[in-house]
Amino acid sequence: RADHQDMDIDLATQDILDAGRALVARHPDVGAIVLECTNMPPYAAALRDALGLPVYDIYSMITWFHAGIRPRRFG
Repeated sequence: RADHQDMDIDLATQDILDAGRALVARHPDVGAIVLECTNMPPYAAALRDALGLPVYDIYSMITWFHAGIRPRRFG
């Protein structure tokens, strides 16, 4: 299609890393990052590596929540 544009993954990653660094610079007491947008989980590992902070996203939240209501049965 003529109107189709590919996303620049490297640019998007850099954008998120820059935003994360700016956030931590403005608020050095930040202890974790929460990615609320469903498009951001693919960047969580890069953000965690760059900032040295835990990064949570909608997927990790749902996984944690599900584990609480449907715990594994051992034995």
